[in-house]
Amino acid sequence: MFEADFEALHARLRQQHPEQWQGFADHAGTVLIALDGLTFFSSSKLQCPTCLKRETQSEGSGSPQTHYFHSAVTPVIVKPGSGHVLPLMPEFVEPQDGSEKQDCERNAAKRWLQRQRQQQRFAPRSVTYLGDDLYACQPICQLVIDSDQYFVCVAKPQSHVALYTVVAELQHLGRLHQLTHKHWNGRHYEH
Repeated sequence: MFEADFEALHARLRQQHPEQWQGFADHAGTVLIALDGLTFFSSSKLQCPTCLKRETQSEGSGSPQTHYFHSAVTPVIVKPGSGHVLPLMPEFVEPQDGSEKQDCERNAAKRWLQRQRQQQRFAPRSVTYLGDDLYACQPICQLVIDSDQYFVCVAKPQSHVALYTVVAELQHLGRLHQLTHKHWNGRHYEH
């Protein structure tokens, strides 16, 4: 719906202010794109045909209550130390044609990544995708690898038990190396 508008704004920025566009590149020359979901509407009374829904137990009554909501994956180009971001076209989490199951943030992120790859929106090895633990899964990481891009995702111990088992073994063997970077924030150093 608004994809052409996002593209036009980014093209205009690249043409009229290339130094600002290039200022978003990190030290390795890639652009950092943070993927995250957000809910932008929620109600227990109002709904529409594209609403998602979840059942919750209401306090006191014991009966389930249906909540209707809208959410989206909102990719943004970020730069550490900068207070500015460049929003990219979001991918809405909404009922998909022919699907029995309700849509979810992870599936919306996969659709968004597939579209970036199909449209060859970014040159190879020019993007590092950032994501929380929800995105640290094989299908999403594989989409990024197949697009010839990079990723950094949070991996929590509860959802990545095998990974943390290997890390603990490497640490036990003395083969785990740690890098600490201090950053001056204007008042003191942060780790």
